[in-house]
Amino acid sequence: MLVMMAVAVATVLGLVMLNTATLQNRAGGNAARLAGADYLGESGVNLAAYYLQHSDLAPTLNSAGYWPGTNGDISLASAIDGTVNVTVTQDPADVWSYEITSVAKVGNSQSDIITKTAGARIYVRN
Repeated sequence: MLVMMAVAVATVLGLVMLNTATLQNRAGGNAARLAGADYLGESGVNLAAYYLQHSDLAPTLNSAGYWPGTNGDISLASAIDGTVNVTVTQDPADVWSYEITSVAKVGNSQSDIITKTAGARIYVRN
């Protein structure tokens, strides 16, 4: 009977250690995806600022003469499994001010996708 109780306690301790290791592994993966989403979001803001400063290099321009954004999700880096969607709007009260919103999504399945939104208001005078 004593041996059976010792085996039961060892089994419970083993399951607890396995569960803890699995939880730590998931937390580490989430931290890596969060950092990747943060980097992609900032990269989208930087991309928009670059195209606003150098409109002659922008892939497309809208009728107001500035880059309106990506028009959907694009992939910026092969090292990070994610996409970014950038939108740029001009302030109607000040033609030199722009609002940039960058939404990054990182992850490889619907259950572990992390979304990060970065934004900036910039003043660009060509």
